[in-house]
Amino acid sequence: REAPSRACGARPPGARAEPSAGARPLARLAGAVPVVRALMWAGHSAHHAKFDAFKAQAKGRGVAVSLAEFQESVPDDQYGEAAFMAALDKLDPQNVFNSRQHPGLELKPWTRQTEDAEAETLKRFEPLVAKEILPLAGRYSRYKKVDFAAGSKEPFSTPIPKLAGLIRAGNMLRLCAESHAFRREPVKAWSYVRALLDLGDMIAGERFLIGRMITLALRGQAVRTILVIEMTAPELALPQDITRRLEGFLGENLVAEGMRTEAAMHFDARDWLESLRYEDSAKFSGT
Repeated sequence: REAPSRACGARPPGARAEPSAGARPLARLAGAVPVVRALMWAGHSAHHAKFDAFKAQAKGRGVAVSLAEFQESVPDDQYGEAAFMAALDKLDPQNVFNSRQHPGLELKPWTRQTEDAEAETLKRFEPLVAKEILPLAGRYSRYKKVDFAAGSKEPFSTPIPKLAGLIRAGNMLRLCAESHAFRREPVKAWSYVRALLDLGDMIAGERFLIGRMITLALRGQAVRTILVIEMTAPELALPQDITRRLEGFLGENLVAEGMRTEAAMHFDARDWLESLRYEDSAKFSGT
C-alpha cells in the first residue's frame, strides 16, 4: 500500500513540534530577562558609584553625611516641648483663635478702633499668655529632644516637633505688645516682644528645616510687632538689648543649616533603603 501523503500537514515521525504563534513572544521575552537584569545591575552599580563619590566629596568638605553627626548632649531640662505643649493646651484648647480675624495683626498703626476691636480677645487671652507663656520664654535652649543616632538608622522614623501652636502663641504675643504700646506702656510692650524673640531662639536649635522656618516666622512676627509699635507710638524707643538681638540675626543662615540636616537625612535614607529586603516593603506603607 502507498504511504499516506504529507500534504495535509502531518508531522513526520521524530520531528520536533514548532512553537505556536502565541508562544514565540514569550520565548523571546524569557530570553531578554537576563539581558535586562544585567543592564539594571550595571545602571544600579553606576548610580552607587556616583552617589558614593558625591557622599565622599561632601564629607571631605565638612558636610554632615549622617544624622548621627548631629547627636548632642544637652540636659533634659533644656528641652521645652513638654512645658510648651501643656501651656498651649491651656491657652487655646479649642483652637478658637484665628489670626485672619484680627485687625491688630495688620501692619499699620494701632488706633482706638483697633483697640476696641481687639478688646474682647485681649480680655480673654492676655491673662493666659502672661501666666502660661511669659514664664516659659527664655527658659529653654532647645524644644524637642531627638535621638539622631537612632534616626540615622531609620531616618523616616525621626520625630518632627509640633510647632504650629507656637505661631498662634506668637500672634497672641503680638496683640498684647501692640495694645500696651497703644496705651503707652513700654515696659509691658517690650516684654512681649522679648518673649517672641525667645520663642524664635528656642526653635532655632531645631536641626530640621521646618524648625528653622518656624524660627524665621516667629522672628518675622517680632519685627512686624516692632514696626507697628514704632508707627503707633514713635516716642517708645527700641531697647538696646532688642536692637543687639536683631543685629545678631544678620550673621545667621538658618535655612542653609536646616538644609544640611535634610541632606544628611537623605544620605541616611539611601543607606536605609538599600538595606531593605523585598519582604520589608511593608515599611513603606507604615504597616
